[in-house]
Amino acid sequence: MNEEQKTVKEFADELNMDKKQLQNKLNYWKKKGAETWNFSDTFSDGVRTLTKPEQERVCELLGIPIFRQNSDAFQNPKNNENIEWLEKKIATLEEDKKFLQSQLETQNQANAEMRILLQNSLKQLSEKVSEISKIENLETLDNKEMNHVSEVSEKPSENEELFWKMNPNYKGYWNERLRPLREGKWDRQSWRLAKLRAYRLKTTLKKIEKNKKDL
Repeated sequence: MNEEQKTVKEFADELNMDKKQLQNKLNYWKKKGAETWNFSDTFSDGVRTLTKPEQERVCELLGIPIFRQNSDAFQNPKNNENIEWLEKKIATLEEDKKFLQSQLETQNQANAEMRILLQNSLKQLSEKVSEISKIENLETLDNKEMNHVSEVSEKPSENEELFWKMNPNYKGYWNERLRPLREGKWDRQSWRLAKLRAYRLKTTLKKIEKNKKDL
C-alpha cells in the first residue's frame, strides 16, 4: 500500500466519521453508478483501501474542502464554480433523501401486505378447523342415535344383481361417507344417514362376495 492510499478506517478517522458510516456511504454511491462513483475496489493485504482520487471524490460528495498536494491550504471552488458545486451537492442530497424515502415506503408496504396475508391465512385456518370439528362431532354419535337412524334407513339387498341395480354409483365406504360434503349438506341427520348407509353397503357387499365364494 503506497503512502497516498489509506484504509477505510484511517480515512474515516481523518474525517471524524465512524468506519461503518463511511463504508455504508461507499456502498450507496457505488450502487448509484459510474456518474457518482467510478472506481474499482482496491485492497492491500486483504484490507479495503482508498486511493487519492477516491479520497478526493469522498470529500467532494460529502461537501468537505479538498486538500491538494500542490497547495499550501484547502482549495474551495470560487464564484460561479462554487455555486455550481453547491447546486450539485444539493441535488445529491435530494437524491439521497428520495432514495431513503422510497426505501421506507417500500418497507412499510411490504409490512402491510404481510399483515394482510397473515390475517387471511389465520381466517382460512380457522374455517378449516371448524369444518374438521363438524366432521369429528359426527363421528362421536352414540349407539342410541345410530339405532334411531337405522330405523329410517333402507337396508340394501343381498342379491348381487339387485344390489348393483339399486347402487350403480357405489365406489366404496368413504365415497359414501363423504357424500354430504359433496352435496354441501352439514346437518347432523345427513351425516348420520351417510355413515349408516356406507356401513350397510360395505357389509352387504362383503356378504355377497362371501356367498359367491361358498357356492
